Amino acid sequence: MICSCNKTNSGLPMKANRLSKLSLAIGLSVATTSALASPQAFMSARSFAMGGTGVAVAHPSAAPSANPAMMAAEQHDWADDFGLMLPSVNARAADEEEVIDQVDDIQDLIDGFEDFKSSNPTEAQANARELIDRLEAFDRDTMRANVGLGLGFAIPTNSISVGFFTAGNLTATVRGEFDERDRVILEGIAALDPSAVDSVNLEDNLQSRGRILASAVVEAGISFAKTFELNNTNALQLGVSP
Repeated sequence: MICSCNKTNSGLPMKANRLSKLSLAIGLSVATTSALASPQAFMSARSFAMGGTGVAVAHPSAAPSANPAMMAAEQHDWADDFGLMLPSVNARAADEEEVIDQVDDIQDLIDGFEDFKSSNPTEAQANARELIDRLEAFDRDTMRANVGLGLGFAIPTNSISVGFFTAGNLTATVRGEFDERDRVILEGIAALDPSAVDSVNLEDNLQSRGRILASAVVEAGISFAKTFELNNTNALQLGVSP
C-alpha cells in the first residue's frame, strides 16, 4: 500500500511536473519474492532520467505509483482532464569488472584447447595453464542489471481523483564461481605428455560456473486522492494506493 500527502498554499498551487558452451555451467535461480535481490520500486522513464524524483515532480499519469496524493493537486490546463502513461521502460546495467568480456575470453581459451589438442598439443597445454589464471580472476566478479516496465492512468477531479497503475521490475546478477577442482584438472593437463592431450575432454570436466540470480516483482493497483481545505486557507492532498 502507498499512502502520501501533499500540502500546498492556496495562492501557490502545486503543479504536476513530475557460459552456453562454456563449461562454466550457468546456474539459474529465479525468485518472485523480494527476499533474494529485491528490485527497486518502479520509476517512469522521466523520473528515472531525473534521478528518481518522481515523488516530487511526477506527471498525473505517474502519480498512482509514485505519489498518489499528486492526483488531487491542481494541474496544468493540459493535464487536468486525465493522464496516460503508455508503457514506460527503463533499464540499467553495471559491469565494472567486465564479466561479459571475461566469459568470452574463457570460452575462447576452451575452444582453442579443443582446436589445438590434436594439431598442436603444446599450445593446448598453454591454453590450460592460462585458463587457470582466467578462472581465478573470474571468481566472485559480478555484473548486475535492472529492467522496469510500467503503465499508468489517472483522472484528476475536484472531488475524488482515481488512478490505475501496473508495474514490473526485474533484477539479475551474474557472479563467477571458481571450483578448486578445476585447478587440479588443468594443472594435470599441463603436466601431461603432449601425446596424451588429445584424449582430454575439457568441456565436460570443468566445474566452475557463472551463477545467475534473478528476482522479479509485478504489482498492480488502484489509487485514490482527495483535496481537503484547511482553516488557514491552505490545501492538503491525501492519496492512497491499496
